[in-house]
Parts: sequence; structure tokens; C-alpha cells
Amino acid sequence: MDIVEMLDNGRVVFRFRKRDGSIRTMHATRSRKIIPKDMQPADVSHLNLPEVKRTAVTVFDTEINEWRSFKPDSVIDVIRYTNF
Repeated sequence: MDIVEMLDNGRVVFRFRKRDGSIRTMHATRSRKIIPKDMQPADVSHLNLPEVKRTAVTVFDTEINEWRSFKPDSVIDVIRYTNF
């Protein structure tokens, strides 16, 4: 299972390298079961682009309750995955 599938199905804690070279740990999801209703986007079509067109993945950061994005090829490791 790749990180996008994990994010679609649960909460993932992972580390990735930001554009400036620093490393960030993110607690994130793309699961509507976890994202607060008032934070869910009305249109989610942009979340499901084919892999070849996806340069960045949009996720909901569960620690700061805001939308963020990252490039899948910048992921260093997955620390924890919780499936809901």
C-alpha cells in the first residue's frame, strides 16, 4: 500500500523533506471519516488525479487542522499508520 492509499484510509504520521531541504514530520489524512465536517472540501475531484498528473498530494494536517501538500517522492519514511 502506498502513502496515498494509507492517507485515504486512515491517519499517517510520516517524515518528508521540504523544498528548502528541512525535514518535517506530518500527521495527516485524506479520509472524510477523520476530517472535521466544517473543514471538508465541497469539491474533492482534485484529490483523485491520476498518479501521472499528481506532483503534490493534498492532505489534512490533523495537528494544526489545516490543509497542506507534499510531494510523494519527498517522503523519507512512514512512522505510524492507523487505519479507521
